[in-house]
Amino acid sequence: MKHIKNLLSRMWKSSNPQQRHAFSYHYPHKEYVVANQLFDVYQANASHIKALLELERDVYEETPWEKSAFLHEFMSALPHLYLCVFTKERLVAFGGIRVFQQDGHITNIIVAKQAQSSGLGTIIMEELEGFARNQHCQSLSLEVRKSNLDAQRFYRRLGFVTTIVKPNYYEREDALEMRKAV
Repeated sequence: MKHIKNLLSRMWKSSNPQQRHAFSYHYPHKEYVVANQLFDVYQANASHIKALLELERDVYEETPWEKSAFLHEFMSALPHLYLCVFTKERLVAFGGIRVFQQDGHITNIIVAKQAQSSGLGTIIMEELEGFARNQHCQSLSLEVRKSNLDAQRFYRRLGFVTTIVKPNYYEREDALEMRKAV
């Protein structure tokens, strides 16, 4: 996580202060029905951060991203999209992408334990990939814990392949970088 925080900090500091305004993109509210349950998908913003942190804590038993990391991403001048998926008033999933050069980098994807294997992860990834295409990206990339075999299988099913191993990316655990062409 230290690596992610340092990267975000460098990207934030390196941007031109006069251009340091949030990328403007409007994602329309969408509804999906999965297993006879209605899910609402919204563009995430600062008002969702408390729920995002709670979801992280529920799934990971920690908060890999802190409030400041989300704020930096939401205010980034780089093209980005963060999505929240709600069922009834409860956040059950979110995902995000940031575009740098011609790569759409998946920064986050998380689905509540009770909603995993429901198809919500696929819906999020399809929406993020569509955003990447609209931004003229040529590839999608992400990092995943080397020990997270379920996530690796999910990403492979979506067409991602492992490109490199990043030692100690998650403080004491290696990450696999995975990519796919868009």
